[in-house]
Amino acid sequence: MIAHASQIPENFNVTDCNLSVIRVSGDDRITFLQGQLTQDLNRLSDQQALRACHCDAKGKMWSTMLLVSWQDSILLIMDISAAEKSLAELKKYGVFSKVQFSTEHSLSVMGMVGEKPALTGDISLPSEPMAVVANNQSVIVRLEGELPRFLWIGEQTSTAENLQPGVLWTLTDILAGIATVTATTQSEYVPQQINMQALNAISFTKGCYMGQETVARTKYLGRNKRAAYLLKSDTAVELASGAGLEIQLGDNWRVGGSVLNCATLGAETWIMAVLPNDTETGAVLRSKETPDATFTVQPLPYSLDEQ
Repeated sequence: MIAHASQIPENFNVTDCNLSVIRVSGDDRITFLQGQLTQDLNRLSDQQALRACHCDAKGKMWSTMLLVSWQDSILLIMDISAAEKSLAELKKYGVFSKVQFSTEHSLSVMGMVGEKPALTGDISLPSEPMAVVANNQSVIVRLEGELPRFLWIGEQTSTAENLQPGVLWTLTDILAGIATVTATTQSEYVPQQINMQALNAISFTKGCYMGQETVARTKYLGRNKRAAYLLKSDTAVELASGAGLEIQLGDNWRVGGSVLNCATLGAETWIMAVLPNDTETGAVLRSKETPDATFTVQPLPYSLDEQ
């Protein structure tokens, strides 16, 4: 295990990304998902992937996901722990449409970092963020962020070299400012509270979808008082999703927020956490469970200013 984020290898692959693939097929797949997800499905194409959220009627998220159009179907790629509930909610409304759902256990998912990843076969790598290239056996999506990152989905078993543990994939997500809804944080946050608008995962111009009223109010009425932040500790500490954080105010500590995702390395820890949206870079927080380990808020790789 590497000790610091600065030691991330130039090229590596991760097979345990903790991701599940749900396939949605059928004649009504576009119109059905248009009424369920925050994203405008009309923007999805075989060459362009999109991020999206799946919300309940109150606008709280069941899952965050990557949408990929492939083989006359749409792949919903999400955290494996959140997939069961999210799929159950989709199926509940899918009975009224010509759609079929399946959890694709036969598909492997691999995260690839670097310009020389494995298992690309005869596919050239996508050059732009969220661009897609595919053949009949596999599909590759180039993800956002400073690091060259790709998600590979295919039917063959991985024999990739330069394998690293799943925590490094979590780390690269965190460094890119990408928060993930897990089973622990389902139905806790509206999309803007974990910066999904900054990742172009929300359409504010399309028609109605589940939870839209709350999501729209959050934007247009300024009701959102929280956001996701990137934090670093120089101590290796394991924090679970949902763990409480306290923020330092002078000599005192007050309730600060909650952990979304955590990547623990050999000598430091990186987390995404939901905090008050006026939290400043450099603010100091600590975990209630491990008060000796302090975290410092780092700059996000994108702006949270409303467009």
